[in-house]
Amino acid sequence: AVSEYMARDDSARWRQCEETIDRWQAMMLGVQGISSRRVSPCKGLPPLALAIAFDDQLGNKTAAQAKQFLWEGSPRVAVGQSGTDEIVLASYTLGPGDEDRVARRLLAFLGR
Repeated sequence: AVSEYMARDDSARWRQCEETIDRWQAMMLGVQGISSRRVSPCKGLPPLALAIAFDDQLGNKTAAQAKQFLWEGSPRVAVGQSGTDEIVLASYTLGPGDEDRVARRLLAFLGR
């Protein structure tokens, strides 16, 4: 495990995570009732997560419902929740190909 950790290319991994955030953010453009912003998962780390806010224009779709939908679906997706109107997707916790699965599940929730 230590040798695998030492062999990692962190700068390439961060770039990949940033590209994932860019794709997710582009996917949210034009969706009425949704806004998004990059956030840092913790102090000192780059903004490798995307906070997605739900507003009243979405009607009856809420952040809590999105979180539950993503968790209960297939594939199961765990997201954070910030306050009552925002979920947080963390790109740095994903394996190869997972970013597209997360995107498809979120779009399914939004009816897209």
